[in-house]
Amino acid sequence: MRTLLLALLLAASTCLLAQHDEALGLLARTYKDNMFRNEPTKEALDALKNGVPNELGPTRDLIVRMITTRNDLGTAKGMMVPDETTLRNIHAVRQLDLNMRKEGHASDAHILDSLRNAPASRHELVRNYYDMVFTAIGNKNKPFNLSKLDLRPDACGLKDETERGILFLECMSLCRSMIWGYMNVVKPPNTKEAMAYIKRFPKVNGTDYYRFNDLLFPDFMFMYDDSLQSYKGVMIDQYFELLMYHTVVLDKEGAKEEAVLDLILGSSMRDERLWKYSKNKETFEELFKKQ
Repeated sequence: MRTLLLALLLAASTCLLAQHDEALGLLARTYKDNMFRNEPTKEALDALKNGVPNELGPTRDLIVRMITTRNDLGTAKGMMVPDETTLRNIHAVRQLDLNMRKEGHASDAHILDSLRNAPASRHELVRNYYDMVFTAIGNKNKPFNLSKLDLRPDACGLKDETERGILFLECMSLCRSMIWGYMNVVKPPNTKEAMAYIKRFPKVNGTDYYRFNDLLFPDFMFMYDDSLQSYKGVMIDQYFELLMYHTVVLDKEGAKEEAVLDLILGSSMRDERLWKYSKNKETFEELFKKQ
């Protein structure tokens, strides 16, 4: 009798795991097909509603918000970090999505087994989550406008200074992408349009975004461009690039010298402990030697 009960419990557990994995695959396929320009059909949303078990409800609801235009991701509520189980599920969805985009890709089961055998760190999970959130804001919330958002990392349920730094830098990554083309593709740079976007950047802790200076948090490694890299090495480099663009825009658009100096001296650009993360370290050394 005991052996029979154990066998039944094992069979039930295996069945539930299979349903769980199948639902994650459905979420990943729906995310892949709708995360950019496409809006999910009613049939696709009904499939998620009916095909995803209740235990994955929070994951499903977040994915739906990430693939639809009428979402609240760019609000204080949208900045809150979910529970760790949901973070892991969202991470699994993203890894399945990335795998599905490869020719001759591995099976969903192989990807999910690898995630169980080598679980991602908490910092990787938080980074993945906010990367997906701000990607969704950039793709779905048109036109871009975060001017009503006051980003307050301390109020988002995050556990440490690294997680709060992740939230800030992922937000800044989106902001940088909004003006990158105007500063690099257009010749000469269209600083007028770039300024229009800068005016729609969010506040951070009630003030200008660049006044956030809590970037001395412990670093960690993450997968970027198919290789393991320093998070701060990638993201602070991008953030400093944004600050440099902002400085150029102010200068070209005729801002007062006081405004330019406020950006330079009020931001993390002045912190020489962070210059090592920038590809433009020599520029900052020369700039602040002059200052």
